[in-house]
Amino acid sequence: GSSGGGGKFSPITADNDVLDKNDTSSSANIFDDVKKDHWANQYIETLYKEGTVSGVNATEYKPEDNITREEFVKLIAACFDTEIKPCEHSFSDVVPGIWYEPYVAFAYEKGIVKGLPDGSFGVGTTVTRQDAAVMIYRCAESLNAGISPVRGQSAFSDVSEISSYALEAAEYLYKCGILNGTDGGRFAPKDTLTRAE
Repeated sequence: GSSGGGGKFSPITADNDVLDKNDTSSSANIFDDVKKDHWANQYIETLYKEGTVSGVNATEYKPEDNITREEFVKLIAACFDTEIKPCEHSFSDVVPGIWYEPYVAFAYEKGIVKGLPDGSFGVGTTVTRQDAAVMIYRCAESLNAGISPVRGQSAFSDVSEISSYALEAAEYLYKCGILNGTDGGRFAPKDTLTRAE
């Protein structure tokens, strides 16, 4: 469920415990809407079996639905593999006691999120590709992950559209092979992120 503790990602209220996480059958789909030939199938299955992600219900993952900022922050928090404890924050739109509050506050305390210029976190809004890049970059820095570049400078055709606060993160994560562009050589910084992505 969505109120689970620790760093596990289950932002949707449905619980997938009815599925056997230990089933290694190569013929069975974990989710009806993520077939074996879906580009993200192996990632979704791996993270599901680890307990990091869940579906929106017992049979659907909804891979093409957008992911919200608070859902993404809960996924980022799972990288720390630690108990998420209440922390201080001052976001005007984060309701005290709501399921995502500890994850948003934890990410704020770790310097992964800073919020929007109006003092809000942006609850309910979808995370953009450039904001996801910034959060992943800050998470890696906070964890001292030691991720090294494996390829050269990107050649994104829309590099001028990447906001200044996200440019370093997008470029570094591309060099490290963590993020790629979209079809046509674009980074598409302001496009929203899907659950599959």
